[in-house]
Amino acid sequence: MYDTIHAYLHQSMVDSVDLISEIPLVMENKTYSENKNGLYCSGNINNLRLSVSERGLSIKGSLSKYYFGSNTFTLSRSDSKKAIDQLSVLLNVSLGNAKISRVDFGTNLILAKPVSTYFQYLGDCRFFERFMKADSLYYQNGSRTIMFYDKIKELKNSRSPLPEDWKNQNVVRYEIRFSHRVAKQLKEQELTISTLYREDFFKKMKERYLKDYYSIYKVSTSIPDCNMIEKPNDLFDQYALNWINEKGVNIIFAEIECLNKSGAFSRKEYASRAKRKVKELQEKFTLVNSSALIEELSSKVLIGSSIL
Repeated sequence: MYDTIHAYLHQSMVDSVDLISEIPLVMENKTYSENKNGLYCSGNINNLRLSVSERGLSIKGSLSKYYFGSNTFTLSRSDSKKAIDQLSVLLNVSLGNAKISRVDFGTNLILAKPVSTYFQYLGDCRFFERFMKADSLYYQNGSRTIMFYDKIKELKNSRSPLPEDWKNQNVVRYEIRFSHRVAKQLKEQELTISTLYREDFFKKMKERYLKDYYSIYKVSTSIPDCNMIEKPNDLFDQYALNWINEKGVNIIFAEIECLNKSGAFSRKEYASRAKRKVKELQEKFTLVNSSALIEELSSKVLIGSSIL
């Protein structure tokens, strides 16, 4: 389930190999440069971008694409080890101690409806900023990004081959990108390449994959429930809910944030209370429409987490 990684192997970890002399021998499209810190060489091995100096070796790129030739395939824990072992043999250097500064974790899920149909039912996520871009939905904070995007459209835009069994299918990529203080986020003293295919760590990554999905508020559409109308406020709540659903919960939340930033609320916590009230209304009445889609997406995410 790993995809893109950023890793750095310090020269001190491989004293038996002179990285700046040996690594360029197997690199493609290499270019040399020099600055006050010494000689640098940058180039590629397949899709991976490598940069090597007298200090160490940097590797960036998709492990899945390197190993399978395409990131349409999901990299299992054992596949991850095989990919690293294969690269280590090619470079003639053990990469296990290389430190990780970024790792992406996710998989591709086949859905019944067009991918963007599901985005309107994925609402706010605590401690994250929600935003949409083209055919993608992102939740971002300073440390990581939770993302959903249309994998078919991404492949078409990059002119990458489409798997035969994906033709006429709706495929969403659900992925978490850990890009800052990765070891601390994942509660590891040190995060190295060899950590990635450790059984307990891979299990931890799958648990985070599920936890982040479940932390996203799921928007529900509803119909008036006559059995729940006892007082005038109940009726007005249903009118308010109908208006919220027609306008779109995410638009309402965005307007609440705009009001908050403009100083419309006399107290800072009122914006959160307003959002909470919207969510309470969403949960108060009989669910229709969105429930089946959310249940489908949730079940596919759960199935995705079962990869070994």
